[in-house]
Amino acid sequence: MSRYLQKRNLIYGVILALIFPGLFSCTSKNDEFDANKVINKLSQMSDLGTVEFQFSKIIKAEDEATWFKVGARKILISSKAYVKAGVDFSTIKINSVDKVSKKVNLTLPKGKIISINIPSKDIKVVFTDLGAMRSKFSNKELENIQIMGEKSIKEKIYEMKLEDEAAKKSKKFLENWLRMSGFNEVLIN
Repeated sequence: MSRYLQKRNLIYGVILALIFPGLFSCTSKNDEFDANKVINKLSQMSDLGTVEFQFSKIIKAEDEATWFKVGARKILISSKAYVKAGVDFSTIKINSVDKVSKKVNLTLPKGKIISINIPSKDIKVVFTDLGAMRSKFSNKELENIQIMGEKSIKEKIYEMKLEDEAAKKSKKFLENWLRMSGFNEVLIN
């Protein structure tokens, strides 16, 4: 993971630690611990993105000369994709809650890709090489090349197993949040 991503993740973690206790805290100095309130707030949460990644991809396409076409056509397109992965907190399974000992046991769902964004402003033709007797790439051809690039990016995302990283970070976040909300023991499967 790059230094930039590590710094950004650290900053996000600090921001979450500072914001979430105030927004979602179920106890205060004057209130008693209320496990039901904590569990209700937990079930109201939805997708929590814990991993954000930026991909850069160079897409190369060639249309070589054939017996009826003189010269080749080549193109390089630069593309960036922004990916967010996390966990759907609304599908967390509460296995048990012991209000007396302030113990909770729950099962966290698997991580998932929340969004893949490939902004059109980040898709640029970097290089073209057209034979003397060849026409430019048509808009339809450029669109097909971009679709190939998007498919390649999605394959790379799943190879990197960002969902696993998102699940790990979500587990850590949830454990800290539940402890700050008043639970003494948190077991997450």
